[in-house]
Amino acid sequence: MFDAFIAWQRPRYSSWRDAPDYYDRSAGAIRPPPVSQRISIEFYEGDITNDRNRVRKSFYFRTAYRNEPEITGGRGAFRRPNVDQPPFQRMIEPDVSVSRNYLGLVSDAFDGVFDDVSPGISVGAWRASVIGDLQEAIRRLFPNLILSGLASPYRDPTFRFTKGVASKYRYENLSGGEKAIFDLLLDMIMARREFDDTVICIDEPEAHVSPRLHAGLLDEIVALVPRASQLWIATHAIGMLRRAKEIEDSNPGAVAFLDFGDHDFDGPIVLWPVKPSRAFWDSALQIALVDLAQLVAPRILVVCEGNPAGSGSSKNAQYDARCYDAIFGNTKPDVKFVSAGSSSEVAGDRLGFARAFPTIVSGTTVIRLIDRDDHSDGDVEDFRDQKIAVLSRRHIESYLWADEVLQALCEEKGAANAFPDILAEKARALNESRERGNQPDDIKSATGRIFSAIRNRLDVTGAGNDSQAFARNTLAPLIKPGMPIYAELEVCIFGS
Repeated sequence: MFDAFIAWQRPRYSSWRDAPDYYDRSAGAIRPPPVSQRISIEFYEGDITNDRNRVRKSFYFRTAYRNEPEITGGRGAFRRPNVDQPPFQRMIEPDVSVSRNYLGLVSDAFDGVFDDVSPGISVGAWRASVIGDLQEAIRRLFPNLILSGLASPYRDPTFRFTKGVASKYRYENLSGGEKAIFDLLLDMIMARREFDDTVICIDEPEAHVSPRLHAGLLDEIVALVPRASQLWIATHAIGMLRRAKEIEDSNPGAVAFLDFGDHDFDGPIVLWPVKPSRAFWDSALQIALVDLAQLVAPRILVVCEGNPAGSGSSKNAQYDARCYDAIFGNTKPDVKFVSAGSSSEVAGDRLGFARAFPTIVSGTTVIRLIDRDDHSDGDVEDFRDQKIAVLSRRHIESYLWADEVLQALCEEKGAANAFPDILAEKARALNESRERGNQPDDIKSATGRIFSAIRNRLDVTGAGNDSQAFARNTLAPLIKPGMPIYAELEVCIFGS
């Protein structure tokens, strides 16, 4: 995506090489038009292509290959870098910016001495005006690392630091992580002077940075983004993703998450912002941590009924848990459901979740959840006294096949007028179930007949081969906040 942004922007204001072997992934006898002509970008303010300066400011990029071990560029070379000549053409290229920004700061310093600085200003105040923001940002992330200033560009061009007892500590002596953070923050401070209404794109800002600093680094970068600009980052860093979610939670609409996983990019794809669900975090953790992803625990573990994982080859293993995950995955991403057997096995904690999990992983609450079945009111109160949650209806199917869920299904399929027919079929199916000796509220025994009626009436295809698959894949995701059935189920499991 960032390469596409570059390929759109650069030819419209600067020299740029098409490089078809890089951009065109499929070989063909007919060479397609230049890639820049095949990319369309819409801006909030409308068409900007006739304004060369606006195009130049439209995007600003940092690649993931940021590594400059020491300051280079020649002594006494004070000219400001030419922003019309970008340092790289593709997102796979090295991105060397520290020396360029050093020369920019030197140029600013000399401009200030000869043109701008008031005769009465002190040297300390003048230095703070040049590097003060950078000093504070570095200090917040590295309390023991202080940016002292710039060494003489004539004698020894470098940045000077104080670190512990060492003074005049040189830039090249910083650790890889310190250099990576210094590079990003310095570049943001320099770039924002001109790129103040810009889409700022940074690939893997966490590169070379300790995970404990990821969230803080994102905070500093966000703080340096000009008010009229956007920040786009490509990252696998859990710390940055978590901090981005916290920003979104405190300021809804401030962050958009784009998930590039599980898409076939050989064909047309439409990407929409996603809400970070439990599945989103599981995928992100799997990418970032591989096998360690399984060690990252949820805040709440709900142990419910259903065949446990690994119990034979049943295609409906973890059925209840998967349905609950489909219902609550978007609204409660820190909750995980697992199936652990029958009602008595869950209540008795046969698999030991309630006993073992809080001991192994601190901070996780375990809730045991069982179906209502034919338990009396007194039995339900006894279960609740034992901290066991009980559904208000017979079983999970009572929620999945509830009237309002079937109505939502008809509306989603654009067949709201079919709802009365579906309800009539449901009533007939329940009546037949009662005639077979089942309880009046045992909707599970009637789901096969209801599913057949829905499939025929709504012409449903590709939604599952049986009623359980249909309920898990199609009905469960329809139960959403704002629906009475959702609120009822939420209270049953998590309390008021």
